[in-house]
Amino acid sequence: TSPTTAATYTTSSSNVALTGVASDDSGISRVKWTTDKGQVGEAVGTTAWSIPAISVALGTTNVTVTAHDNSGNTSSVALTIVYADSSKPAVKIYTPTTASSLTTSSSTLTVAGTATDNVGVTQVSWATDRGASGSAFGTGSWSTPSLSLAAGTTVVTITARDAAGNSGQATITVTSTAKETSAVKPPTPASNGAPSSTSQRVESASGYEAAEPSTNEAPAAPPVVRIL
Repeated sequence: TSPTTAATYTTSSSNVALTGVASDDSGISRVKWTTDKGQVGEAVGTTAWSIPAISVALGTTNVTVTAHDNSGNTSSVALTIVYADSSKPAVKIYTPTTASSLTTSSSTLTVAGTATDNVGVTQVSWATDRGASGSAFGTGSWSTPSLSLAAGTTVVTITARDAAGNSGQATITVTSTAKETSAVKPPTPASNGAPSSTSQRVESASGYEAAEPSTNEAPAAPPVVRIL
């Protein structure tokens, strides 16, 4: 039989075609096939027979091919098909560009695209070379949330995974020319009119000078004296 004469066949395809031969002294009337998953069918041909395609799920599928002769006798052969998914998902970026690099004056970016796999994509995630990461929205058609861009170059990597753990990636290099805003120190509040304390030199009765604080206030009015 083809694709193998062994009892077990390992494939990375979800569809398997079988071919083989059958012989009998009274002649072969028909060849049928069944699987342990409930599938049944009739092969094309008798002494040289073929099964164009058997759909197999991930894991193991047991196929039995049975030949019937013209006298009603039967004979069978079995094949165990092991479907091991080794195909990586394919990831494509369409937004903001299909090119591998982009220069923008914006400080934010949303990336979107598609991911395909021979079995199915189960998860799409994103990460940057600056340490940010997260999950994208969707799988077959996906998009990231709005990503913050620092001034300079940022590499964004999109990773798609399937149920077997295979992963595929696509990257885009984004250069942001947005200027970073610097913190502005607030001005020092103006004086609220409170009196300032200054020193004023006065001469004491002992002959030395001492400093007294001054509040810059106007001098008090002198007393009023009257002679009646």
